Amino acid sequence: MIGTTGSALPGLLAALGNNFPAVLAGYVTGSDGVDWPAHYWTDLATKCGLFRYDQTPALSLFGSGAADGARIERGPGVLAEAIIAAQIREAHGWDSYFYFFQDVLGDARQDVAASGLKRVRFIIANWSDSRAAAEAFIAANPDVVGVQWASPSSNPDMICPGTSKTMAELNVDLNVIQGGFFALHPPPPPSNWAEKS
Repeated sequence: MIGTTGSALPGLLAALGNNFPAVLAGYVTGSDGVDWPAHYWTDLATKCGLFRYDQTPALSLFGSGAADGARIERGPGVLAEAIIAAQIREAHGWDSYFYFFQDVLGDARQDVAASGLKRVRFIIANWSDSRAAAEAFIAANPDVVGVQWASPSSNPDMICPGTSKTMAELNVDLNVIQGGFFALHPPPPPSNWAEKS
């Protein structure tokens, strides 16, 4: 999964050409240049899986289902808001994904367990990890669906997969994700479709 801001998305798309990753992650909220312009969500929907982050303190778009993940900054207040939003989502039968730095994982697991939530999974950031360490962490922690292991600051000269540009040039993050996580699935056939024998 490649994550990027709205302002960096056009450069990433130009560098990728038709070489899309399994999943692109972006923001539905944020200051100017962070959130993706709305048309990209529609334009890219048939090209790859899309993962939408809400990073507002109240996480209202996440709670409403208009975002898939809650980007939780440090501090217990925002984690508490994520729990409230995830309770709303769980009442609808929706899965919830919390993103934060790895050092928050223990507190988040405790808070999720104490709240009784059953459909919360985690995406953690650890920019000192290697890809192999990130893959091993996911394998050892089934509640962790993704590890953001590379960023423009931690790996500025690394070439972004699918491009000839560096992480710093594109301003993107790389995540190892569980197989199938948010990957594009073909739409079901029309309801009047039948196989001919």
